[in-house]
Amino acid sequence: MEERKLDMENHKTVSDEKEEHPVLEKKIGRTRYHVHLFFDHNSKETMQQKIMRMMKNELEAELDKPA
Repeated sequence: MEERKLDMENHKTVSDEKEEHPVLEKKIGRTRYHVHLFFDHNSKETMQQKIMRMMKNELEAELDKPA
């Protein structure tokens, strides 16, 4: 897999056979984390709509828990 560094600190772009995917790299202590980002270009909701839906679902789940 070919790697190309971006100017931004802790960010890289990784190329694969199909397309480029952003990769966030973060080192915490002696552990290095690589987070590969993927966005569905055919998605019917925006990132804001998705985050709001996830937050709403999480809140509803918390409210439904027995005290």
